Amino acid sequence: MKHNGDKGNFLFWDATCIKLFGKTTAECQDELIAAGDDIKVFPPCVDEILSKTWAVRFKFRSQLHQSSVLDVNKEPHHIQTLTATLGLKVITN
Repeated sequence: MKHNGDKGNFLFWDATCIKLFGKTTAECQDELIAAGDDIKVFPPCVDEILSKTWAVRFKFRSQLHQSSVLDVNKEPHHIQTLTATLGLKVITN
């Protein structure tokens, strides 16, 4: 993820990947490796996270520029509550 010139990496553990995609992190990694270096090819695990809105709970480690995803919620009620609390706007296509 990039924001205001900073870059952070998100680590997905098996429990989160299984919840989101129905497969382990190793299976998602295998899809990324199989796709190779062609930037026009998105493996299914990456394609599944694009154009979606989620409420994500994560732990950020500023020194490592790393975040571990602790939980993800796709329920519209939770997303609306979170965006209203933070004063964010959700942009839809």
